[in-house]
Amino acid sequence: METTVEDEIDEYETKNRFKFMQETLNNLLEETESIAGRTVCLLSWRKTENDNLSVKVACLQEEVDFLEKKSNEDCENLKKAIESLQHQVDEAQRVIMEKDEIIIVQQRDLASKKEKIEEQSALINDLRQTVRELKDQLEMKQAVEILASFEKECRALAENSEQLNTIDEQDEESNPQPPAFDPQPKHWGSKKLLKKAKRARADNENGRGEAEKESERGNALSGFLTTAVLRDSAREKNIFIHGKLADQEAVVILEKTPIREDTLAEIFSDSRLKLDMKNDIYSTYWLQAPPHLNEIKTTVVCPATEKHVNKYKHQESFLVEETWDDYQSITLPYIQEQSFSVQWVHNILEKKAEAERIVFEDPDPEAGFVLLPDFKWDQKQVDDLYLIAITHKKDIGCLRDLTSDHLPLLQNIFQKGKEAILQRYNLPASKLRVYLHYQPSYYHLHVHFTKLGYEAPGCGVERAHLLADVIQNLQSDPQYYKTRTLYFPLRADNGLLGRFKEAGRL
Repeated sequence: METTVEDEIDEYETKNRFKFMQETLNNLLEETESIAGRTVCLLSWRKTENDNLSVKVACLQEEVDFLEKKSNEDCENLKKAIESLQHQVDEAQRVIMEKDEIIIVQQRDLASKKEKIEEQSALINDLRQTVRELKDQLEMKQAVEILASFEKECRALAENSEQLNTIDEQDEESNPQPPAFDPQPKHWGSKKLLKKAKRARADNENGRGEAEKESERGNALSGFLTTAVLRDSAREKNIFIHGKLADQEAVVILEKTPIREDTLAEIFSDSRLKLDMKNDIYSTYWLQAPPHLNEIKTTVVCPATEKHVNKYKHQESFLVEETWDDYQSITLPYIQEQSFSVQWVHNILEKKAEAERIVFEDPDPEAGFVLLPDFKWDQKQVDDLYLIAITHKKDIGCLRDLTSDHLPLLQNIFQKGKEAILQRYNLPASKLRVYLHYQPSYYHLHVHFTKLGYEAPGCGVERAHLLADVIQNLQSDPQYYKTRTLYFPLRADNGLLGRFKEAGRL
């Protein structure tokens, strides 16, 4: 069979295709082998990874089992701790309830004891008062006995003197002299007791001796009949009352005294408390202090004149402008017409009265003075210290009379007054207010010493003139207060105010 070219060509193409397919197959086999190798490697790596993961999972499982076991143990321990704490709380609550019951019982006991203590304190206060009164009565009895002894010896001396006077003067030298009279025999006791004897005598003469019955003892105001309240002040805690005492006009001044630091311990320990209100940390009480710490300072003016009554009556005040000519033509004539008595001042200077109250004295007749407490000061504390310096010179009435000739007197009062107060009351000059009044309440020169901070009556600028300023004014002008216009307040009822109105000066 003849082979044609076409057949040869087809055979040649077939061989080439076969050869291409065989090469392709070989290539595929090589790639398959390569893929199989990579697959084997991948499977081996995956197995290794799986093994590693299994190990890790096993480890994690072990850790989970351990943690779970530990958590269970911790839960058990925590549960046991909670049960123990709960038991402790229950026990504590039981103990607290028992203690609360004990506290309630103790509070009841304390309240009962407090009531008993208050009753005992009241009883002690009553006993103390009784002891004081018995002591006073005993001392008064001793004083009266001493006074009786004194009077007996005086009578004996008087009888002896009468007998001596009947003897002939020619035989006088041969007669024995009367025994010397001892003004203070040994059996009289201390000076303090002697003073009490004299005071008892004075009290008996005035009809108010302390040896009277308790119902009448020391109560000179039991018969006082109130007519009107002249003035009262809640701020200053005082009241001025007009009335009658033994059918005589009288003015009574009641004043609550300041609380002293040295009495605080006794006030806190011996007083009675009554609760008024309590709110949170704030409480108010009514405190009833022991009687001797609850005194009211009482001043009695009897017999009282209309001037005294008007003095304490609340009235409107006016500020007056006074020139030197006004003083000579209005003020001075009015003062001379009124003839204001200062005998009580002379009694002090001559030691006829209040001698025991004098704190300091310079006896010099020109520059001297006496320093004594004002009646407005109870002398129980220095917070309201108030003293008066009264000059021995009797011809200086008020500020208008002062000239440079009086500088030694004023400087002496200023210096020695401050020194005396420092020595007696330990109060330095920097805490003192030293001044004169114009118009003064009485026309004999006197200087006021008060503690700085104490609002004493009349310490305002319209009436008070500092002594330091007065001294400087007279140093700069010897006739300063004879040329200066002065200002001062006068109450509506003051007669001097009427004179200024009549003169058209007001």
